[in-house]
Amino acid sequence: MGHFIDLAAVLKPQHEVETYFERVPADGGSSCFPGLPDRTLVNFHKATGDFSRIAELSAALGCPVVALHIHDEDLWMYEFYVAGELKDRFNTYPSYWQPITQPERDSWKGDVAVLASHWTGLDPAAIDRYLIHQDTTPPSGHSKSYPDDEFEIGDCWQICDFLRKLGTPYPSD
Repeated sequence: MGHFIDLAAVLKPQHEVETYFERVPADGGSSCFPGLPDRTLVNFHKATGDFSRIAELSAALGCPVVALHIHDEDLWMYEFYVAGELKDRFNTYPSYWQPITQPERDSWKGDVAVLASHWTGLDPAAIDRYLIHQDTTPPSGHSKSYPDDEFEIGDCWQICDFLRKLGTPYPSD
């Protein structure tokens, strides 16, 4: 069995995010890590894949939040919230749990323009190559989406490269 991880990239400084979790503790706890000065990465100690708690965080802080999940090291996915409202979502393997229709698949394609329009300083071209459905377009060979990436296409840890582009790097220790 692989890792199950829930994260939130928050477009707010670390002290504001920590103050929120002092008032509304995460089930199982959480740790906050600084990104760029106006960004914070939250690691939830109990991974559930339930993004409602992250939507609530976005609503309470009135800011953009990218909820991210690694599922059994088989896939990674995100849902993007602005002030608690779902704006976009992506899944590397949308048919993982069951066969899905084309409209369902399309609902998980991700839209870098939507993400970049709300995420300060994000160039859509810096992340668009991550949004590949690997259940229909499996990675050929071992390649990376961008030359400066650490992880290859098809590796769930590519989420770390994605987080770095958001300005909320995954902690290395």
